[in-house]
Amino acid sequence: MKRLISIAMTLLWAAVASATTAPAHTLDAPDVNAWLDGIVRYGMQSADIPGGVVVVVKDGEVLTERGFGYADIETRKPVDPQSTLFRPGSVSKLFTWTAVMQQVEAGKIDLDADINRYLDFRMPERDGPPITMRHLMTHTAGFEEVLKNLYAADSKRFLAVGAFLKGWTPRRVHAAGEQSAYSNYGATLAAYIVERVSGESFNAYVARHIFAPLGMDHSTFEQPLPAHLAQHMSKGYPDASRQPKVFELINVAPAGSLSASGADMAKFMIAHLMNGTYRGAQILEAQTARLMHEESFVQTPPLPGVALGFYHEDRNGHAIIGHAGDTELFHSDLHLFLDDNVGLFVSFNSAGKDGAVALLRSQIFREFTERYFPAPERAPLATWPDAKADGAKMVGTYILNRRSHSNFLRVLSGLSRVNVAMDDDGILTVSALKTPGGMLRRWREVGHLYWEEVDGDSHLAPRFVNGRYVGFTSDLRPPVMLFEPAPRWANLTPLWAGFAYLAVFVLVWPISALVRARYGQRLPFRDTAMRAYRLIRFAALADFIVLCGWLLLLAVMISGDIAEQNDAVNPWLRLLEMCGLVAIPSAVIGAWHLTVVWRDPGRGWIAKLNSVLVLLALLGVAMEMFALNLIGWSVEF
Repeated sequence: MKRLISIAMTLLWAAVASATTAPAHTLDAPDVNAWLDGIVRYGMQSADIPGGVVVVVKDGEVLTERGFGYADIETRKPVDPQSTLFRPGSVSKLFTWTAVMQQVEAGKIDLDADINRYLDFRMPERDGPPITMRHLMTHTAGFEEVLKNLYAADSKRFLAVGAFLKGWTPRRVHAAGEQSAYSNYGATLAAYIVERVSGESFNAYVARHIFAPLGMDHSTFEQPLPAHLAQHMSKGYPDASRQPKVFELINVAPAGSLSASGADMAKFMIAHLMNGTYRGAQILEAQTARLMHEESFVQTPPLPGVALGFYHEDRNGHAIIGHAGDTELFHSDLHLFLDDNVGLFVSFNSAGKDGAVALLRSQIFREFTERYFPAPERAPLATWPDAKADGAKMVGTYILNRRSHSNFLRVLSGLSRVNVAMDDDGILTVSALKTPGGMLRRWREVGHLYWEEVDGDSHLAPRFVNGRYVGFTSDLRPPVMLFEPAPRWANLTPLWAGFAYLAVFVLVWPISALVRARYGQRLPFRDTAMRAYRLIRFAALADFIVLCGWLLLLAVMISGDIAEQNDAVNPWLRLLEMCGLVAIPSAVIGAWHLTVVWRDPGRGWIAKLNSVLVLLALLGVAMEMFALNLIGWSVEF
């Protein structure tokens, strides 16, 4: 944490220095390059990031394209923005959405038609309207999160797009169009529809209809890479101090498998900024491109919303669309300043120490915007008269709407809850939204249900559906995410409390046996009391072992290679889900044990209190295991 704060403060110092050097800056190559030399070089060094690429385009031309650091540390191979390939992760989706809009132009896809029209399998039914392509493009189809099989461990276990989609269809947890929750599954589904209506594989389609017209010769969705491009691929590193990892194989290829050079990404940005045209080549008609860039779904007005694939990140009165992208090893951002004909693309080949690349990327975008497109001066807004009353409605515990609903990964939502608090002045704080220095941001209501950051320029706003409050968003996060009020099951206190008491109870058992043996003492129980004594301890031990098994599995999955967490975890997952059934007889034994103890006139108050606490622990564990889907048979997640 100290290192992360140090990095944050260094970046802030660089930002302040660059912002105060001159009152205004001209967006030209000398100024941009001087600024990049400061913020990127020092940021990468502080964060222990081996290499990166930054590209800026303006008015249909490349303003600057810069390689920083190394594509391969061992051979000291520098990053070349012309030829070095990076993995822009979910920025790949912009190519998928562009392909969709090409098929809309061709009359083969209707944005508002039921997608079952285009599929060879059916989406599960749910109350509300059917899923349309517009829902997929705005992430409003209502799917729960999918994590299994996103990556493949090797080429033998690589899944075709159709096989991945048909392997498991995630639950539809919201009605289509109700709220935006980011979905890799939905984006992959859209690409599969492109395949079916075009008659071409997705990789071949993009190569023919997007890469070729734009002259993107150093770009591909192919995995593994073709030989002529593999030699140009940057290595991916956990950080510069550790060894690189192998080339990532992404099963949801249309959602994140692109490999591309910075120079090629410049061509794609220019094509969108020029409404579908790049140096005489046209990949979209102008009206289609404009439609694609317009807001199509706004989660929490008046904050920016989601376009058809892009999401809006408007700042300082400028219309900006973009997308972020992360694989395990590569981390990227693309931003298009629509009204200014300016594009910015950044990509790094490591998360850096403590994930510091997220801070560096964010700071580059924010400082680029403030440096070249500063906000006009305006009078500060007064605090809203009903600030305390409105703020009280926001106070509580929240979880993100991008999450698993039907499987054991529910527990991760409980582990990552977000707290909203309010002070005596009506100022809100959100535990997940902090400054680069690690301090809580403070939010003041300046309009009805509209909060502005104190000493900052970000905002909060709530979302209502049919008059019902369903959560809030901030323009610090993409508008495809919503903080929802945490349901009861997300409060893991009964689970932790039960686990802790059972741990002590189980530990005391052998200790007390050893003490009795040391002094030659025997248990003063006979018959029913002895059976109750032994059974309650075996019941507690059984629950304790199962919970330890879940903790071990989750720890291995969180710390391990995601590509190895596909079918390899199935036997352990199914074993734990079935063993979880032991929580039911354990709770029954706990109730019986309590009855035996309380009916025994020779038992003291400590024994009786213990019987109550053990029963509560067993009941709490049983209820939480059901609520968190730790009991079942499914191995899909």
